[in-house]
Amino acid sequence: IIDQNIVISIMDELFFFFQAEDGIRDAQESRGLGDVYKRQVHGDVSNIWLLYNTRKGWGYTTDQLPTTHSIAGDVKHTDAAENIFDGITYAKGAATLKQLLSLIGEERFSQAMKIYFKRFAWDNATLDDLLQCMREVCETSIDISVNPHLDLSLWKQDWLCTPSLNQLLIDWNPQTFAVNPVVTAKQTPVNGKFPVLRYHKMKLALVNSKCEITQVKDVIIQKEQNTTITFEGQADIQAILVNYQDEAYIKVLPDQHTLKFIRQNLSSIPDPLSRMMLWRSIWEMVRDANLSSLEFFEIFRNNVETEQNETIIKDIWDYMQVNYASYIPKEIDEKHKISSSLFTLALKMLQSERGQDESFQIILRKFLIGFARTEENIAFLSQWFNNEVEDLQNIRPGIEAVSYTHLTLPTIYSVQISVVAVSLKKKKQKKKKTQQKKKT
Repeated sequence: IIDQNIVISIMDELFFFFQAEDGIRDAQESRGLGDVYKRQVHGDVSNIWLLYNTRKGWGYTTDQLPTTHSIAGDVKHTDAAENIFDGITYAKGAATLKQLLSLIGEERFSQAMKIYFKRFAWDNATLDDLLQCMREVCETSIDISVNPHLDLSLWKQDWLCTPSLNQLLIDWNPQTFAVNPVVTAKQTPVNGKFPVLRYHKMKLALVNSKCEITQVKDVIIQKEQNTTITFEGQADIQAILVNYQDEAYIKVLPDQHTLKFIRQNLSSIPDPLSRMMLWRSIWEMVRDANLSSLEFFEIFRNNVETEQNETIIKDIWDYMQVNYASYIPKEIDEKHKISSSLFTLALKMLQSERGQDESFQIILRKFLIGFARTEENIAFLSQWFNNEVEDLQNIRPGIEAVSYTHLTLPTIYSVQISVVAVSLKKKKQKKKKTQQKKKT
């Protein structure tokens, strides 16, 4: 049975030990590789990259703070190590490792890793040891003078030794794309204190009016402000998916044409990972004050009901919760109508056919409680907590309901009583089953 969180943790931990040049322990004992983790995972990994992208968001957020720092650096002692256990070391580190794999190719990467693990089995290693193994494989088949983006010394300096990240905006014209299928990728630094531009290996995908991906192109974003990319001419292109399949670590700014199209069609994009990445980009626009909180609410309302993936549903409801609490101004006269609309939406989704699924219930019930801001909605909650709502009799509130401070004490008490009652009921049922088994 697969534990998807273990897979994400392996990626995080693998890079953490690679990047710690001087280690986080006594230099006489270890120089950075750390202990050997032997974990095996079997099963369906189709949802792994969605979870990975969610985790990657931690890196994006941390890397945009004033406290950003480089991935690689000297760690003199364990006290100093406490300050680097963050989204940059873990999430950005794992994303950078994935970018390296995409950059040199899976076959070369695998060969280099085999050499690395064989050479340093039961021994200590440094980041430079890892990169040397990569060079040994790459130098036999790659001309660095022709492919400067594969210069691993430059890659190390730009990606591991320099803080912050880049952002990318695509400039194109859907009206003339059929005859002039050229786009310009504009790269800029997110933080002016660290103005470095980087090489980025990624894919761009074209989407037509039926939300079908019609063309995918592998590209190298150059280490300069503008990169020109030419596709095969096609009519009816409505959107461009940047960093398709999530190979690169870069902040994507949706262009105006893509943003216009996905306002109504985001949930119809066939690839779940692309939908998740689009949602993150839109949310980043709200945080950067490039998209209003009310516009985000409209995009959310247009797409959330038809979204089928539970990981994405959870993430975008989380975004909406923060959007309501922190970005929609309190001064807006109709803010209570927005909360009521969100309450109704969560309730409708719980009452749908999917609402019979327990994992779906766990996701939605906390948002139903969280957006109960009007007297009418809170009264409905009280009825639900007392098992008086027929449509929700099979859906019990979780203990997380107690944490919502906007609820009145009697309502919270009814939640606590309900949770305890359900817990006792389950214990009795379990005890009864155990006794029956013993009799059998």
